[in-house]
Amino acid sequence: MPLSFSSLRQTKFWTIPNVLTLFRIVSAPLVFYFAFCEKYGVAVVLYWFSSMSDGLDGFLARRFHWESLWGRCLDPIADKALAFFSYCALFSEMPELAVLVIMRDVLILLAVFFAKVKAVEIPIQPLRVGKLHTLMTLFLPFLWLLDKTVLIPSFPLILKIFQISVVVTTVVSLAAYAIVFFKGLKKEEGKTKP
Repeated sequence: MPLSFSSLRQTKFWTIPNVLTLFRIVSAPLVFYFAFCEKYGVAVVLYWFSSMSDGLDGFLARRFHWESLWGRCLDPIADKALAFFSYCALFSEMPELAVLVIMRDVLILLAVFFAKVKAVEIPIQPLRVGKLHTLMTLFLPFLWLLDKTVLIPSFPLILKIFQISVVVTTVVSLAAYAIVFFKGLKKEEGKTKP
């Protein structure tokens, strides 16, 4: 069923997966707030629960057939909200990395918006490199918050490795999505030519 306001009205909203997704959306600015206030212990626990709820909501939706259009709509919003607020918190110590990650998401959202406005059919499917990028970008803030909470000597090296991994997956995934986007544009241009 295509996503529309009328189709959203016809689907059930209050399911356990949707409640977990709403928890992620609400907790995202709270993670930033607690990190900003240097209450890293609270921030890391909240971040951990938020990240775990991401996998749990999908599992429950598939296992008990609770998939819904609301879930399809809210889940990516929750992912982006958690990433955005986490990288806003990281900005004080990793400004270039935070800007890179946020700009990647902004560019992808602009491309999707452009395609919708121009009525261009571009297959928007999660790519493997995009999933790897999501995993890396969600794990790095957790490690950073954990390092602020529990001082472990080897953590700076682990954090550096994850920073490099996030940079690589950000650039590679953006390039992969750009290829899909421009192929879709080219295909659409071919349809309109007489």
